[in-house]
Amino acid sequence: MFQINATLVVTGDFEMNEARNLVHRYFSSIPKGKIDFNMKKIEEEPIKKEIFFTYVDKNTKVPGVFLSYRLPKMTDEDTYVLKIIDHVLSSGESSRIMKNVINKKQLASYAGSFLDSMEDYGIFIIYGLINPKITLDQLTKVIDEEIENLKKKGITQYELNKQKNFFEKKFLFDNYSMSGIASNLSHYFLYYKNTNLINTDIEKYRKISVEDIKIVANKYLNKNCRVRLYNVPIS
Repeated sequence: MFQINATLVVTGDFEMNEARNLVHRYFSSIPKGKIDFNMKKIEEEPIKKEIFFTYVDKNTKVPGVFLSYRLPKMTDEDTYVLKIIDHVLSSGESSRIMKNVINKKQLASYAGSFLDSMEDYGIFIIYGLINPKITLDQLTKVIDEEIENLKKKGITQYELNKQKNFFEKKFLFDNYSMSGIASNLSHYFLYYKNTNLINTDIEKYRKISVEDIKIVANKYLNKNCRVRLYNVPIS
């Protein structure tokens, strides 16, 4: 038995039977593949103690810290909450890292976070490049304070509503064009096996509460299960 290795999405104003005939005309001649692309599920051992490494990079001019946390696969419900956490920490001038680490305490020239959700595991990276006369340990300490504050106190309802509005706007914008609809249908089919999410996915964001933010932050953003990388230039 072979896995489906290609997905065709047709969107727009068309007549169904005509579209089927055209698909058959142009694609039915393509032979079935003979290679089994069934992917083995990757199972990683949990990280139980912080992994710390310093990398000397000849292409780096400014030292930086990168804190990486392993996340669940993109279809996990927690991923929706983590996307909001990512935005609360580093999206826009009012975000916590931008406001406190860069502007107020001026420890970093550039800092933020990046969430990459994937099929098996995801990764959440919080990073920063130091200002002159600041050490990487100092910057890490302040970033960790922001993370711990989020875990203990959570976020305000105002912050949550702001992010819900952002994701609802993004959801509508992504489905505004035919190309956007085609891309999303393909995405939901490939990873979620549910194309109807193009109509309902936004409800997952709407259901998130301020308590959910604290629960998920405490579940994943812990020092003892991360990789801390110091990227430094050649002395």
